[in-house]
Amino acid sequence: MASYATSNLKSCFVPAADVMHPSRETEKLAVVTQEMTTSELDNLVKTTNYNGFPVVSSHDTWHLVGYIYRRDLVIALGMLCLKES
Repeated sequence: MASYATSNLKSCFVPAADVMHPSRETEKLAVVTQEMTTSELDNLVKTTNYNGFPVVSSHDTWHLVGYIYRRDLVIALGMLCLKES
């Protein structure tokens, strides 16, 4: 079994902007935050063609907390739409 060094988890968190960059300098990095509304998420899906998005803690801190695939986001938004109808 592999042995992994244990360290302070806070040292593992880095701003997403430090490790992820848009493919072109003119593009803004598309991210998902906890503060985003469903309409903002829907707009993100409709206006980009990325296969997924980094999930960051907020637009202020940009700490990378996860990643969500476009497919999973579309499914979740669709289920929410069905619930509301």
